[in-house]
Amino acid sequence: MVAGVTEVVYRIDEDLRSRPDLPPLPRGAYARSGLAEMLVRYGPGYATYHRAKVSQLTTEIAEVFMRLAALDEDSGLRLAVRQLVRKWRSARYAPDLGGEAPAAFTENQFLVEFDLGYRVRRLQFLQERLDALLGVLGREERRLGDDEAELGRVEAAGSDPAVRDARQRRLAERRHARDTEHRDDLKKLAAILRTTTPPATWLRTPNREPLRAAVLALKDELAEIQVELRGRGRRVRTPRADSPVAKAIADTRLSPGSCNGFSPRRSRTCSASVPPTS
Repeated sequence: MVAGVTEVVYRIDEDLRSRPDLPPLPRGAYARSGLAEMLVRYGPGYATYHRAKVSQLTTEIAEVFMRLAALDEDSGLRLAVRQLVRKWRSARYAPDLGGEAPAAFTENQFLVEFDLGYRVRRLQFLQERLDALLGVLGREERRLGDDEAELGRVEAAGSDPAVRDARQRRLAERRHARDTEHRDDLKKLAAILRTTTPPATWLRTPNREPLRAAVLALKDELAEIQVELRGRGRRVRTPRADSPVAKAIADTRLSPGSCNGFSPRRSRTCSASVPPTS
């Protein structure tokens, strides 16, 4: 399964290389952009991805709300609280601004402000890409060592023609397999690095160790960021007396009694006194 997903990812990279590179968005432009602008940039398929992220993040915020408000997370209040969070989100954020939308911010801004999970997943994705680079370097060294060892076995066969022919055939078969693997690794390097340097250049003996050292240093740096982000996420989700998030939730004065008789079709029966936000 993992190998299949990895193969799909590399095929996507190859597809992306066949189309012109999109210019990077200026700093802050993503948060200001509405869904319509994103569809122009990324195509109609982006809409489903965007809405799925917004919906999932809404659910995650509702779950944190339940935990910090000391509400039963397995009760029917889960749906009530999610409806409450959804209404808050809709009042503050919209797919696109202007027109009849009363919101002051885009849903992209909502994702920027609250979607910690995306950042963690993105960092993990980068870690996996760096692992793939290390794998390519390691396989190149293994191929070189295997070729030398098998060539030595052919030479060690001596004058026995049968043994020598058998080992030469085995050497040819394994060289063919290594060549096929080598070509696949070159494609992976080109897909990941996306540089003008020919990928074979990175696999040359003088270049492998500097590349490996750079990759390992970057992995360490990313790991520190991952630990920090996960730690902050745990602090936000954990009830603590000094938690500003828990205090803000307590200020809403939401209780199970305020949601009595909740029905998905009558979500107004669940209410909270939420301080106005800018």
